[in-house]
Amino acid sequence: MTVSRYRLVPFALATVLASGCTTTQADRRASEMRQQAHVQNIKADLQRLQSRVDGMVTAQEDIYRQIEGMRRTVEGREGELDRRFNEISDGLAGTAAAREALKRDMIDSVTRNMKAVIKSRPPPVAQYSQRGVEHTVESGQTLSAIASAYGVSTRILVQANNLKNPDALREGQKLFIPE
Repeated sequence: MTVSRYRLVPFALATVLASGCTTTQADRRASEMRQQAHVQNIKADLQRLQSRVDGMVTAQEDIYRQIEGMRRTVEGREGELDRRFNEISDGLAGTAAAREALKRDMIDSVTRNMKAVIKSRPPPVAQYSQRGVEHTVESGQTLSAIASAYGVSTRILVQANNLKNPDALREGQKLFIPE
């Protein structure tokens, strides 16, 4: 029996279409399975994130409770802290006043002792020769610089010139420099 060519075309076309549908159905199933796997992964990620958010919310609530407890503690101790601060401030003020009084007493005592020592010493005897030079103080000069320039001590210059305040030299002042 001979089969016409035109009768084979629909059969071949049906075979090709049927095989294509099978491939398409398999691809569709694989695609759906991949989508389901992605959805499962997304759900797992969401659960992990939700768990982390829940943990953070719990930690935040704990921090708020701690802050509230601290605030209540501070409010309860506010009066005590003020009282203690005032005690310390008063103590510091008293210490400062006592220190100033002690400083004044020490200065007075040292001054009295120095005066007693000065009074008990015999007056210095000038043992200078009448020879020497006269120096005129220039602006900015100090007694120690003048003494150094002439090779004598400042003590000798103070005694030879009967200086009451060696730090108060005046420009133009005449000083005797003994040999």
